[in-house]
Amino acid sequence: MNSFLQTSDPEIAKIIKQAAEMRQQQPLPKINSCPRCGEIGHISSDCPNSVPSADEMQNSIEERIKKAVALAPETWENDDMGLFLPSHQNIIQEKRSWKDGPFCFNCGEFGHSEDTCTQPTYKKIVHVFGRTLEDKGHKAIFERQHLVDDVKSLCERSESQNNQNQQQESNLDKKDSVWS
Repeated sequence: MNSFLQTSDPEIAKIIKQAAEMRQQQPLPKINSCPRCGEIGHISSDCPNSVPSADEMQNSIEERIKKAVALAPETWENDDMGLFLPSHQNIIQEKRSWKDGPFCFNCGEFGHSEDTCTQPTYKKIVHVFGRTLEDKGHKAIFERQHLVDDVKSLCERSESQNNQNQQQESNLDKKDSVWS
């Protein structure tokens, strides 16, 4: 017995000896966990979750891209690198603060609250993209959040572009009225 477990009380020494014997007779159960899917109860060779082939993964990626292209607003453009919203050189960055009025925690803009926000909420985006966003696992969670952030930023840029176009049109109308 270890020196720190020694005691002068024979009853306690007997209990400590019995506990040590029990621990040797009944080792802790081994819990199998699968490195493939992360579930407990089986190992990777017995995993019910099949690993997709490279072709299946490629097809899945292509399907997601086609779905994103089909759902993209008309203002988006497509090239070899994928979808993008064209930017214009005359975009002006404004610095805003809490003094500028209410802040929207949905889109991150000042001037309105999330109750009156015109940008899509996370719930609406999940509804639009459906099964694409329902996959589980760390990779899927990362992909889902990245996709949601991209769509939100694209919507914000689209809204900004629409506001800018309206401003330019009103400026042109003012110039036309001056020359009339």
